[in-house]
Amino acid sequence: MNWNWVGATALLMAGVLSYGIFMGHNRVDQNPVEAPPRLGYYFKDAVITETSVAGAPHLRLAARSIEQNAVDDSVSWNM
Repeated sequence: MNWNWVGATALLMAGVLSYGIFMGHNRVDQNPVEAPPRLGYYFKDAVITETSVAGAPHLRLAARSIEQNAVDDSVSWNM
């Protein structure tokens, strides 16, 4: 086995890897990924009860579904 060929092959591979690393570093992604939409909360068959300072039920909201739009923080519900 000729060690000169082994050394030359290793040097060539190091050059190819270095070229790939340096040339790929400045590459701009052609398909940028958009951030996923913000998710708000949602409830199904919800019952929300507000209590007074004394702990007694003060306000009760029952709905089939309640959804928050996370973009503008609005809330919609279906009775």
